[in-house]
Amino acid sequence: MLAFTRWLMVSLCVLCLTLLPMQADAQSKARTESQTQPQAQPQTRAKTRTKARGARLKAAPTVTYADGQTVTQRQRSEEIRLRRECKGRPNAGACLGYTR
Repeated sequence: MLAFTRWLMVSLCVLCLTLLPMQADAQSKARTESQTQPQAQPQTRAKTRTKARGARLKAAPTVTYADGQTVTQRQRSEEIRLRRECKGRPNAGACLGYTR
């Protein structure tokens, strides 16, 4: 039984090794055929992106902080805080541009 199993494994390996060049040749032919075929000219730029990739583009994920604020809300609250805290301070460091 052991000899039969070895013989079977060796024959499978030889079969796989003989089929690999055929598969690589078929893949290279498919690549060259797809590159040589003329593509239709799209009318708009947005259509080019979706057709070229084959799928719709996903929207960027919305970033929220632990307190539930979005990026713009956080920037606005930070700017208001700096205006409030930097009154009468020197125009340097974190207060640069917020003193009057």
